[in-house]
Amino acid sequence: MREPAARHVGRYQAAQWQAIAALGITAALLLLPGSALAALADWLGLADTPGPQVSGSDKLVHVALFGLCGYTSLRAWGGRITQVVQIVLALALFAGATEVLQLWVPGRSGSVSDFVADLLGALAGMGLAARAMILPVRAP
Repeated sequence: MREPAARHVGRYQAAQWQAIAALGITAALLLLPGSALAALADWLGLADTPGPQVSGSDKLVHVALFGLCGYTSLRAWGGRITQVVQIVLALALFAGATEVLQLWVPGRSGSVSDFVADLLGALAGMGLAARAMILPVRAP
């Protein structure tokens, strides 16, 4: 059985890798050309899926992606208030960079409303992570 300190380090490293993976997946999905995104949706069988067309569903995707980034980043690197502020600033910079870079990606467009959705998602994810880190897990 591993020592408690070794388990803590292992969990910390796993959380860091999860955050890096979330950031990488978010960047990849937001910077894929429009044609590649359509091909991915077709390959996953989502292209011909009937369903209601939700206005602003693009914003929901941004909120979900950055919510995951905020959640995993706080779990990996948060703890003190200075670290939380640094994570918020880093995610804001990341969100801004992805929106600006989308201006040069064929079939994609960056927008201020997407940036706002990114920030809201990151803050919501960080809020959920903070709650999970503070509240103890209760057994049923």
